[in-house]
Amino acid sequence: MSILNELDNYIKENISPNEIYSHIHSIHGKQEDFEEGDINDRIYGYDTYVYDENIPMEDVDLQEWDLDEDYVEDIIEEIKKNNDYEPIVVGETDVSYYTIIDGLHRLNALNELGYKTFKGYIGKNK
Repeated sequence: MSILNELDNYIKENISPNEIYSHIHSIHGKQEDFEEGDINDRIYGYDTYVYDENIPMEDVDLQEWDLDEDYVEDIIEEIKKNNDYEPIVVGETDVSYYTIIDGLHRLNALNELGYKTFKGYIGKNK
């Protein structure tokens, strides 16, 4: 169970970048997965994170990063099996959509499954 899942019984506002870092680090199997894509800079580019159960799928650019279609298929099967997924991490931008910090493959799997919203953490600057 990830560190952030332990917070399910609490209000999920003002989550620190350090907690998001720990969450993302805990769900990635290989260190190189974690290190690619300047994820540290993307995590720490926000002052705080807020949990939201209903982030609109249409507010995220699903084509923002390279995608491994086979991995998306694996995740689709995992979501069907468990009826759950790790929260996605996105960040606010100065335009009308969120940038993906972690969860590109999960988001694409959810989209293919017909989800219109997703649960996740939104990076915000004060």
